[in-house]
Amino acid sequence: MSDHLAVFATTRERVSEVAQTRAQELERLGFKALDALHVACAEAGGADVLLTVDDRMLAKAQGLKNKLRVRVENPILWMMEVTKHDAS
Repeated sequence: MSDHLAVFATTRERVSEVAQTRAQELERLGFKALDALHVACAEAGGADVLLTVDDRMLAKAQGLKNKLRVRVENPILWMMEVTKHDAS
């Protein structure tokens, strides 16, 4: 699936040293290496929310949400929240 989505990518970015360092911090807090890198890159990019269906990543992020600079959410639940908020 990701190979199919990659065709839509118009640019590729190198992971900054800041994001790499942050990923190492997050890994020490218990995130798996690639999950830590995803969170660190989302933080570095200024994302408001990082959507994932990875239950382990979601659980880890929930437990550490006060240490994260990005909100990590399940896309279905997040979409329900957003549409409920927009309907108000």
